[in-house]
Amino acid sequence: MHPLSKTAANISKLSRKLKINVITMESIPITGIIVLADGTPDDYVISILSHKLDGKYVAGIAKPEKTRIGVFSILPVYLRYHVKKLLIVIDQEDEALDSLFQEIRAKISEIARIINAREETRLAIYTCERQESRIQIIVSINGLDEYDFEKHTIEDHLLKAAEISLKIKLEGSDPKSAGRI
Repeated sequence: MHPLSKTAANISKLSRKLKINVITMESIPITGIIVLADGTPDDYVISILSHKLDGKYVAGIAKPEKTRIGVFSILPVYLRYHVKKLLIVIDQEDEALDSLFQEIRAKISEIARIINAREETRLAIYTCERQESRIQIIVSINGLDEYDFEKHTIEDHLLKAAEISLKIKLEGSDPKSAGRI
């Protein structure tokens, strides 16, 4: 992630506001790389989750210029860091999950040989081989089926938390405006 990118700025700003340490300039071995296939608020959510891990695991965070399925074409760039795990966080949007998984499998197959695949409702774990090394590519698809939104995004999860904790009623078909009062 470029230090002057919007994602880096968002993470730094949130870190300062909440007084949490998410970004370090130290050279620390990383456990894996988190690739954000969409933008904000995904970067905020990953920042908070990273803080919650409290340094137990250290991951790189990448927000490529390409979005959604486009991020899979640049995964070889991240594989140069010889990490064993890549986590791709992607919004479902308005695409059927089966179709999205099929598209993801096809994109991964272009860069690596899938030797094992476990796909659940919104999570897939692909064990892959590429140039004599093994890597686990984990894909987390944002969205909740219980809402009848036109598009499913990470906002679904935030709205569910707000609905439970603030006792609000969600209305509308757009997750970006369903929680507005």
